[in-house]
Amino acid sequence: MFKQLTCSYLPKPSGTNFLGRDEGETILLLLRRSLVTNIPWVIITAALVILPSFFAGLGLYLNIPLFADVPMDIKVISLFFWYIFTFGYFFVNFLNWFFNVHLVTTKRVVDMDFSGLLHRDVSEAAIRNIEDVTYTISGAARVIFNYGNVLIQTAGDQQELEFGAIPKPAQVHDIITDLVSNLKGPNA
Repeated sequence: MFKQLTCSYLPKPSGTNFLGRDEGETILLLLRRSLVTNIPWVIITAALVILPSFFAGLGLYLNIPLFADVPMDIKVISLFFWYIFTFGYFFVNFLNWFFNVHLVTTKRVVDMDFSGLLHRDVSEAAIRNIEDVTYTISGAARVIFNYGNVLIQTAGDQQELEFGAIPKPAQVHDIITDLVSNLKGPNA
């Protein structure tokens, strides 16, 4: 269970479902942005947690009475709101990573994008409508940590789907192209 909550590349996830899943449709891959892409906001969150203690310690070390004239209840309330803001920043970024999911099933590819807490955009393309699948890995971090983008071009209404910053893009590309060639035949 913990693996499903923290994994960016999960083949054949057990106990996973989505709205609109057909009878007999199997989820082959569950994909999220690579965990490496979370490092900037995790560092910012850690800095926001440490910052009040840092300034308080710096004031004591330098013998500067920071906020000496501010009443204690105002300090406590300010600190409370600081940590509420910090938790909100962490929570929104985590939810953005966790709920932006890409699925590859035996019948289709699904791209679920959440922006904020109240907006969901779901795009899907049937395997039979996929015409081209390409992947790109560019930049030192992407090469070192093996993550990149997969672009799926279709013949349907949704012209293209992009799986951004996902781990193992070459493997995802191979899985999708194998599904397409198995469905359309080797000469398609």
